[in-house]
Amino acid sequence: PGLSTEARQKLKKIKPLTVGQASRIDGVTPAHITAILLYLGKLD
Repeated sequence: PGLSTEARQKLKKIKPLTVGQASRIDGVTPAHITAILLYLGKLD
């Protein structure tokens, strides 16, 4: 589980400021957003 290489590269390149912005990036799935939120400690 985690981020695919494609999602990681796009997030690194675009550098979204919010989770909302990240969720609108092509290639970033809801599962990726969940993984990001878990990493940030926003989900328990």
